[in-house]
Amino acid sequence: MNRRGMTASFRGSFSQLCTYIIVFMSMFVMFCSFNKNSLGTVCIVLTVCLFLLNFKIKDALDMLPFMAFSAAVLVLLYLSGNASERGYNAPINHALKFIYLAYTVALSVGMRKLENAYKIVVLKGTLASIIISVLISLYNVIRVDKYAIRYYDERGFSNVVSFNQFYGICLVLCIMIFVLITWHKKYKVGKYIIFCMILLVCIGLSLYVTGVLICAFGIALGIFVNKYNQGKTKVAMWAIAILIALIFCFIFVNQVSDWIYKITEPLNYILRDRLRSVAEKVFRANFNMAYSYDRREELAGYSMNAFKQHPLFGVGYNGYGYGVIGCHQEWQDLLGVFGLVGTAIFIMLMLYFVQMTKNTIIQKHDLHSFYIAVVLFIILGFLNPCLSLPVLCAVFIISPNLSLIIPWWKD
Repeated sequence: MNRRGMTASFRGSFSQLCTYIIVFMSMFVMFCSFNKNSLGTVCIVLTVCLFLLNFKIKDALDMLPFMAFSAAVLVLLYLSGNASERGYNAPINHALKFIYLAYTVALSVGMRKLENAYKIVVLKGTLASIIISVLISLYNVIRVDKYAIRYYDERGFSNVVSFNQFYGICLVLCIMIFVLITWHKKYKVGKYIIFCMILLVCIGLSLYVTGVLICAFGIALGIFVNKYNQGKTKVAMWAIAILIALIFCFIFVNQVSDWIYKITEPLNYILRDRLRSVAEKVFRANFNMAYSYDRREELAGYSMNAFKQHPLFGVGYNGYGYGVIGCHQEWQDLLGVFGLVGTAIFIMLMLYFVQMTKNTIIQKHDLHSFYIAVVLFIILGFLNPCLSLPVLCAVFIISPNLSLIIPWWKD
């Protein structure tokens, strides 16, 4: 099927047409609008639709465990009597994460049912929605207020990316940078490092320090994987260079801390204070900071204390609330809410999803992209909530299919 035929008419079955529409609209909207609680209901309906449209024994085995887990979580939420609470720390926000996971699995099944020509349209549409969101957000930052992205709720801004969308976009950027690094070996990595530094500065304007850290680590991971493919000797050289740099930093801690202090001084107070807070942790410097990452340790402590008191099954949603569960670091919160038993079930589901996704990947480079995305996903869960539609979509749908929209890709 050529592209002209694809745009003129859809030659597949009616069920495949419906699948294509659902997958395309879902992935476009999740990056181009806010994640509201009401979206959970939409996800349930569309998940069931995708399930019915593609009902086969294999698909049922792939989707039913996640749907069963989501149903069990909703039952626990309903029985707890806390389902009516609202706000950032509301238990319903925690329960919806598993609805989003089941929805992502359904989208993944829907994607693999589509022909490559339609997958390409879905991926290009998703990237278009990311570009639209970013441009609107940058317009608000440049023309309206430099705090527009971060404080859109308090200041009444609209049409800017939310936290979840931002971190999903960061993961997509890391994957795309890996593509650039592996594209045409004649280009030197140094050129990409310069490009990446510029990108990190642009991300820093958003005031999401976690996004800067995730992107920096993702870029480093992409360079490492690329060098490993080229030869283990180059990997060893890079590793030695990084080790020497780290040794220098820890030997001359005061000098490095002074450099960090001077470099961050011109930045706005949020980005400046958070970067200095990270530097305190890494270099044991003393900027007299008590900021975001200290606060995150406190929030994580709430969840871990709940886990220690109820190690097997957690506090559930009966005892859920601020001061009991931190509602921020995903994996600590998971232990606090569901304990060892629930967390073990969730880990098995995620391992199954990773294996299921890996088995559908043909291109070696897509497999590397997927592994990089999974690593970033795990790291993000220790810093922020990561079970959101944009992040899950970036990891399990975009990264395994990226080579489809890169016509110059060569093994």
